[in-house]
Amino acid sequence: MAADMPNHIQRDPGNSTSLSRSGTDDAELRGCWAALLEGGSVTHPLDVALRRDAFGMPVDRFGVAWMANITAVPPEA
Repeated sequence: MAADMPNHIQRDPGNSTSLSRSGTDDAELRGCWAALLEGGSVTHPLDVALRRDAFGMPVDRFGVAWMANITAVPPEA
C-alpha cells in the first residue's frame, strides 16, 4: 500500500516507511491498536474518518510507524 505523509508530520531519514494493518474486524483491529501502543505513541489518533472507516497512525515501542484502518461494514440493505 502506498500513501502520502501528512504535512504536520516531519519527515526524518528512517521514518519514510510505515506498516499497514487493515480489515473489517473492529474488535481484532482495536486489540492490535492497543498492543502497538504498549510502550509506543500516537502520531494520529484512531478515529472515525471518511465513509465511517476508523483510521489512526501509531508508532510501536521499537519505533516502527504503522497505519491502522478499520473498514466500516455497510449496513444491510
